[in-house]
Amino acid sequence: MEKSLAVINELDQIYEPEELVSPDFEIYNSSNVDILITHKPIDVVSYEHAHEGYEFFIPFSYSPHLINLKADQAIIVPRPGMIVPTNPGQPHGVIGEFTIYNSLCLYIQKDYIQQTAHSLTGIKKIHFKAEAKPFSQNLQLLVDQFVEEARAQQTGHRFILESISMQLVIELLRNTQSNVMTRMNRKEIGVRENILKAIEYLNDNYNQQLSNSELFKIANLSPYYFIRLFKKETGKTPHEYLVHLKIDKAKEMLTFSNYSITEICFLCGFSEHSHFSKVFKKLTGISPINYRKKTCY
Repeated sequence: MEKSLAVINELDQIYEPEELVSPDFEIYNSSNVDILITHKPIDVVSYEHAHEGYEFFIPFSYSPHLINLKADQAIIVPRPGMIVPTNPGQPHGVIGEFTIYNSLCLYIQKDYIQQTAHSLTGIKKIHFKAEAKPFSQNLQLLVDQFVEEARAQQTGHRFILESISMQLVIELLRNTQSNVMTRMNRKEIGVRENILKAIEYLNDNYNQQLSNSELFKIANLSPYYFIRLFKKETGKTPHEYLVHLKIDKAKEMLTFSNYSITEICFLCGFSEHSHFSKVFKKLTGISPINYRKKTCY
């Protein structure tokens, strides 16, 4: 695979020139993201450098001596499995001498992160805080998927790598301290509140003729994002949620009311008795009349 300039510059700081012929590392990349994985022990001595893009360093294991990382004037001491970000043009490096046994570096182009942040929050100039945070399981899964696709190189792998790259950036923006993180979290909370409003509206109006456009308007979301986020929140599409809600109400009425089955059919928002019976049996495995016989004593 073609190596990015950022990765080569990083390796120049770690390895002697003669070692760059066949060092024990792996490099995988998409058009905007490079992943560098090291395996065998690497003896590191003090050095400082900077990149044009964003770097995220994750040491998984190292010698008993603490790693002291420097970013501008901050000194960072990450534990294994923590992620340390650095920004474009930000001088950073290591202090002291130690051995890294296993590590991961993510290099992401400046414009790629900034454009993504701008589309999500309206803020383009993003600056990550120089501190160590736990490397989340979601990030690890995305890295594993990226590496698997890059290794296999099956038909369409480049398209999949681009998709995973975007997911990586969004996950980093969500979970790494930066000047846009608060706004992203606030926005996601606001979106979830709107989804909950739509759910409450369905609960209150399940027996009415409802349209998707009403729900989209209540949630203030496009149809695509509304359906995707609704399913994430409830595990069902809006239509599936409404049908299950109607049947749950029907079960309650069959058990605790004296309404006829036809009356329950219309009270729950069904327009035809036959359709109501068919849906009820599909979801419960039993007809409405047999359900009433079974649950009424």
